[in-house]
Amino acid sequence: MTEDPLRMYSVHEVLERADTMPDLVAALTWTQVYLTRPHPEMGRPGAVCPYVRGALDADTLWFGQVRTAEPTEEAVAAGLDAFRAPFVARQPHTRSTGSQKALVVTFPNLPEEKTCELLGDVARRVKLEFVEDGLLPGPAYPGNSTPSAHSAFPSMASPVPLVAIRMLFDTDLNFLNRPYDPPELRARFVSSFLRHVGPELSAARRVAAESALASLTR
Repeated sequence: MTEDPLRMYSVHEVLERADTMPDLVAALTWTQVYLTRPHPEMGRPGAVCPYVRGALDADTLWFGQVRTAEPTEEAVAAGLDAFRAPFVARQPHTRSTGSQKALVVTFPNLPEEKTCELLGDVARRVKLEFVEDGLLPGPAYPGNSTPSAHSAFPSMASPVPLVAIRMLFDTDLNFLNRPYDPPELRARFVSSFLRHVGPELSAARRVAAESALASLTR
């Protein structure tokens, strides 16, 4: 029987498919072994991704797969965006438990020489739609040299091409106000950040976000 192309697999289901979906197993191992642990070059204490452990413990970390007939930006973007609504619909929905909800989408048939171009460009292309839904997508692939938000360390180098998606949190302003994005796009990111996370922000973080938005919309 053919698998549903939009199916989101639990950790247990990924392990059951180790022979037929080795890319999902590689992505799972990366989340379990790398993302949940500290790294001396991260520039801050704690795990590389502070939200993955909660998702693993709650069994609300899912995995999906996009196989494109042609490795084009349009195909990759459409494949990734197709998971957006199903993921939004998954529990939990509330921000208080949002740290226990994440999705990793792999792209097993992307040519190695085009992975950086395709995933990096596509993630920027669809980021606005995800952020407006209260989500943060992050591309990861072998050799990814993009620095983390806190240091020059390239924290999103992964064993297989993938995009990790999670809910927005109060610490995410740095991911939404990066200088390589045009000011008008960053303004929309920060506006969505305030809409989704604003009630949970500390006074200092609210001031920082509102100041960033004001500087981007002058």
